[in-house]
Amino acid sequence: MCSGAVCVKLACLDSLSTSVSALCPSCLQELARLLQDQEHKRGGQLDRDKMKAIEAQDEELAIVIQEQEKLRQQRRQQRIEAKRQMSQPVYTNQV
Repeated sequence: MCSGAVCVKLACLDSLSTSVSALCPSCLQELARLLQDQEHKRGGQLDRDKMKAIEAQDEELAIVIQEQEKLRQQRRQQRIEAKRQMSQPVYTNQV
């Protein structure tokens, strides 16, 4: 049976022979709260890890977008230069 005082800080759960059903209602509530806190902390770490991964992907994506924009600008310049060359009159020595 439960020994109270949050089952002596839930020490009774350390032994596999003690089941959760042997805990008193207040200790069960405390256990549930502690488990939720622990899950929240783990979730917080997972959220931070996910955010770091997302930020890294964002940085990589930004680099790719910048490179694509540079290529587009180079192609524009090449097209402009090609049009300019085609519009210039060609002088030939016709005799």
